[in-house]
Amino acid sequence: MNGLTQAIKAIGESASSPYSLLALLALIGAWAYTATRSRRLAHVTRNMEGLSEEKRLEAIKLEYKTVPRSGISAEQWIRSQRQRFYLVGFLGTLVAGVLVTVTVVAHSGMRIPGGSNHAVMCEAYSKLDAKLRELASTARDMRASFKVGGDRVFVEDSKAEKHFVDKLLAYNAVRNDLDKNRSAYIDDVVRHFNEPEKGQYRVGALLDQALEQVHKGKMLELNKLIREINELSKSETADEQRKEVKKRMRDLFEELEERLKTLDSARDKLQTQLECGS
Repeated sequence: MNGLTQAIKAIGESASSPYSLLALLALIGAWAYTATRSRRLAHVTRNMEGLSEEKRLEAIKLEYKTVPRSGISAEQWIRSQRQRFYLVGFLGTLVAGVLVTVTVVAHSGMRIPGGSNHAVMCEAYSKLDAKLRELASTARDMRASFKVGGDRVFVEDSKAEKHFVDKLLAYNAVRNDLDKNRSAYIDDVVRHFNEPEKGQYRVGALLDQALEQVHKGKMLELNKLIREINELSKSETADEQRKEVKKRMRDLFEELEERLKTLDSARDKLQTQLECGS
């Protein structure tokens, strides 16, 4: 009965499927038939011990309402019946195994985010992922421009200022797109989820991390400092204040980088959860 025990265990692991009930019924029915018939056959066999071959055949006729074919001994007939019963049990186990396999395959498809629409979901996520990468890239470009340009960034009409402003505008364009189309980016991904509510939470949390923690948390503060230092640049007596603001900007860029690393990590984690590859 070891095969029966293992089969029931496999069915239990996928019990949420209607196929599991069919598998269980097929398995129990087949082995119940095998067990009861085998016990009956064993009982008849014990009762025939010591009887002549003719009496054995007569006992089979009385018990089973059948006569073994000519040339078949009572022992051969009993052996063939025993094999028949175990064949029924084997076929029942086979049918249950097929049903369990169907269940497992069906369930494994459902466990994959998006199920049969997994590829479509990943394509939608790749667009959001690319936009988030672009957000981080343009923010880092601003930081690099500030480090390279130094004080020249705040010299009006200088190449350094133009370069820095271009990076700022590029960042703002990406951020505005994410903010304006936030719902569309989320819906395009989560509409294929098995449980859209969970997808809404996961993808929404990632976008909030970009728009709240990165932009509102650091970039808005950075924009304020840029406006402040531009105002101070008009004054010839505000050198110390300008230095202090520049230091705050350097510190802010370092803090921004930490936020961007956290965003990168969250983006990679969600990509892994969605099983969308690299």
